[in-house]
Formats: sequence, structure tokens, C-alpha cells
Amino acid sequence: MASKKNPDRPTPPANLSPRALQLWRDLTDEYEFAPADIALLRECCAALDRADEAAAILRRDGLVAPDRYGSPKVHPLCDIEARSRALFARLLAQLRVNGAPVAAARRGRPGFTQTPDKGDPRRRPTESVPPVLPLPPRQRVRLTGGPR
Repeated sequence: MASKKNPDRPTPPANLSPRALQLWRDLTDEYEFAPADIALLRECCAALDRADEAAAILRRDGLVAPDRYGSPKVHPLCDIEARSRALFARLLAQLRVNGAPVAAARRGRPGFTQTPDKGDPRRRPTESVPPVLPLPPRQRVRLTGGPR
């Protein structure tokens, strides 16, 4: 399926909903994706479909469902919808389609932002992080009073 903006656009998966298919077309028209990014885009569209499907069932059934004893509990699809929307947002950010940089992997001490740019306002000086004191070595305690 070729378009005016991107004639080499990859073919979308066949099982996408109209909303996810429109997202696929918009993104592939606007951006050129590497093969690995196409896989991320496919998962991104699938997460959107999963979240929309869960939301439709929740609109129909409600947010509360009875458990096997008849007591009301939160519908299990609430969790599926929330997790799918979070996955969608993470994958969209990882694709860098909205201009947002991907969050760097957290390494090192907690509370210390490691960035290559020294002028970054998020960078905290080393002095603000308390030093880690070594713990004393564990000693064996021997109980007296009986034969071993």
C-alpha cells in the first residue's frame, strides 16, 4: 500500500482496528522506520486495540463485576485496559514519534541523574547524595550452655 508521502510504506497487519490502522498510516506516512521499529509499531497498534477493546467491554459491563460469591469487585478488564494504555504510551515514546526523548536506563545510585550534559538542570551534585557507609562485618554468635 503506497502513499504520496511515503511510497515505500510497510504493509499494516491485517487484524488492526480502523483506529489503529489510521495510526499506522499516519505514522508510516510521516516517518521512516527501521525493521526493528516496525515491530515496535506493530506492538504499539496491538496495545491500542487491546485497550480500546477492554474499554468497550467495560462501558458495556461496568467497572464492577460480581465474583464467584456474588460480592462486587473491580472488573479484571480495568487492569488490562490500564496496562495496555501504558504499554501503548511507552512504545510510542520509544519510537520517538512525538519528539520526546526516550528515558535513559537508570543506573548507579538512586537519586542521582547521570547525564552526559554537565549543564543539565536535572543533574544533582554529588555532595547532595549521602555517602554509603560500609556495614560492620557479621560476627558469629555462639550460644553457651549446652554441648554441641
